[in-house]
Amino acid sequence: MINADADMVNRVIRNLLVNAIKNTAPGGAVTIKIADRGDEILVSVKDTGIGIPEDRLPHIFDAFYRAGNSKGSGLGLSIAKTIIEGHGGRIWAESIPDDGSIFSFTMPK
Repeated sequence: MINADADMVNRVIRNLLVNAIKNTAPGGAVTIKIADRGDEILVSVKDTGIGIPEDRLPHIFDAFYRAGNSKGSGLGLSIAKTIIEGHGGRIWAESIPDDGSIFSFTMPK
């Protein structure tokens, strides 16, 4: 069990899922995994979407940053980072262009 604001954590998960669905073609897959790692919880959202170019990956959590032709305000991932770090966790992304992305975060128990 974690001590966290459930509404805020739900907002992060919802943001990651919406982004994954938006960037995955019909017939693709979006998977969410939750793991207990002893002193923390790990949540990962994986998609089989378009991926993020390596040179853009370091910027995706910056406020107002939008990769490529993505629609939206560019605030979702920045807000997610603020929420997770405010709970003592960390958030990151891994991606292979044309092969999908994995967005993960940890939160202490």
